[in-house]
Amino acid sequence: MADPEPNPDPEPNPDPEPTTDSVAPTIVSLTPLDGAADVASDAAVRVVFSEPLDPALIGDTSVVVSPAHPVTVSFDVASLTLLIAPTQPWAFGVR
Repeated sequence: MADPEPNPDPEPNPDPEPTTDSVAPTIVSLTPLDGAADVASDAAVRVVFSEPLDPALIGDTSVVVSPAHPVTVSFDVASLTLLIAPTQPWAFGVR
């Protein structure tokens, strides 16, 4: 009796294990830089990340500004940019 031939096309696993991203995003760039001069009082803070953030978790309450200041927060998935825009001018000298 001959050995059966191996199956050349095994069925793919229909439910592959999900992969987990174990590396946190890092900041690639930040503008304006800490201590920058001649920054407009209504300038937004732009933070570019190394990988996407979950847009569902980004909102006006997901960023803490200290001292407290009203801002709007958004995330652009295409450019990986978190934008923190003041709704009124920043106070002079605030970092």
